[in-house]
Amino acid sequence: MLAGDDELRSPPFRHVIYRVPLLELLRRLIIWVAAVVFCQSLQANGDLFCAAAGVRVRGRLFRRSLKVLEDTFATISPDQRGSFVEPENPSIVDFIAAWLEQSPDETIALCNGAAFFAQIEWLAQSFLPEPGPFRTDLGAQLAAAVKRLFGGRDPRWELVHVGSIHTPALLSRTESEPCSRLNFVMRLIGAMPELAEELEDWLVERIEEQIATWKDPCAVRNVGEPVALVRELSETGRESRPAAERAKELLLDRVGSVYRWEQLLALREVEPDVFPLSEWVNLQDRFQSFASDFTNAHDDIDDVGEVDGLVALGERMGVDLEPMDIEFVRDEVSGRIADIEDHLEQQQKEDRDFRPPDRSRDDASEIAALFGRLAGSHQG
Repeated sequence: MLAGDDELRSPPFRHVIYRVPLLELLRRLIIWVAAVVFCQSLQANGDLFCAAAGVRVRGRLFRRSLKVLEDTFATISPDQRGSFVEPENPSIVDFIAAWLEQSPDETIALCNGAAFFAQIEWLAQSFLPEPGPFRTDLGAQLAAAVKRLFGGRDPRWELVHVGSIHTPALLSRTESEPCSRLNFVMRLIGAMPELAEELEDWLVERIEEQIATWKDPCAVRNVGEPVALVRELSETGRESRPAAERAKELLLDRVGSVYRWEQLLALREVEPDVFPLSEWVNLQDRFQSFASDFTNAHDDIDDVGEVDGLVALGERMGVDLEPMDIEFVRDEVSGRIADIEDHLEQQQKEDRDFRPPDRSRDDASEIAALFGRLAGSHQG
């Protein structure tokens, strides 16, 4: 971790002799930063990539190199949890992706030295070489890296709102989503069919393990992920019915938000056969009750978009909602949001207008008095 590193924030080096090890490390660091986009603890994991590329990192060479890149290729943001590193601008990421496509050795080294699954995703989504020796070698390394890194954490961070979209955004670590990773592997096999022999059986086992975790609703952070997995299974021609059945049970356990109803409807659109007609009629009645409770508790609605989403969902569900109730709620929410925005604007104005009291005159008087006392003491 780079937190608290005074050297990292020290004035720029003025006379750097770019020896071969430093040049090699600089190139690898640019690739590494592009591949993880926004991360923490760069050095501990960057060493893996450097080792795979055959670059020895000694002493303070890593931090010296990162300092050279700062404000040119990378932005370093100090925080109480550590220093966060990200590319200076998106064009750097695009450039690195294009450059790797012409640099097989560097690409293989990145694959071998990857510390996070996100890096493999970025690499495969950025480009895949045409058939040939490079593609064959890269495919073997990608398959090995997928298996090695599948269960690891995500290095990235993101801004999130907790409780309400009107609360200040907080920087939070991105949680890994196994379903998203499984979907990526299915798409990877679709793009590189030659990987099926190495990955397909492994993939089936991981999918079965993931579906089994849905028995515990608390184990699923985002109910949209199981639905996305069912959709990917269906679109890639794999068996999706068992996953759809389990996903339905998960969603029906607590259908207490517009988002969960949206996911339930999305699941039905992918796998209609798991919803018998009689069950769907009962669900329409449940949605009618939910919509009534939702509009009655309009103080908990954060945005007019939620009301519009409810109306759109009702149309897709085949349920008519009372127009007058909807308009009343929309007006109430709009008025409350306007009040919040006016309050925030007033606070910002007060912050801009605030000036600390001018103590320069008082300070001058106190200093003069102090010197007067000192002078009197000296004379005495």
